[in-house]
Amino acid sequence: MKRRQPLPSRWFVADERTGRRLWPGLRAIRPGGGVLILYRDLPKRERAVLLAKLRRAARQRRLALADEEAGEAARVHDLAELRQALLRRTPLLFLSPMFETQAIPIGNRCLE
Repeated sequence: MKRRQPLPSRWFVADERTGRRLWPGLRAIRPGGGVLILYRDLPKRERAVLLAKLRRAARQRRLALADEEAGEAARVHDLAELRQALLRRTPLLFLSPMFETQAIPIGNRCLE
């Protein structure tokens, strides 16, 4: 993402759990939205092909795309992860939710 580019207020997080909902989910995002790409467990070549398709689709729909694996973004759940992301100068940080979600139940650590 370019500096001083306005950031989307809504993001779609895409990873292996997204499954068949990936493409319908992408179509549901309004232009100006964003997609955070995770997909850490895919083989390198398969991930590269998927990423190329996602970049093409994002360009067509005028969506911002951030690839966590490439260091374009980081999800932060505690102060240690925040410090690590800041030291790496990660340009986009997603802070842990303040309230329980399916992915992060109340029992998990959170930012304080």
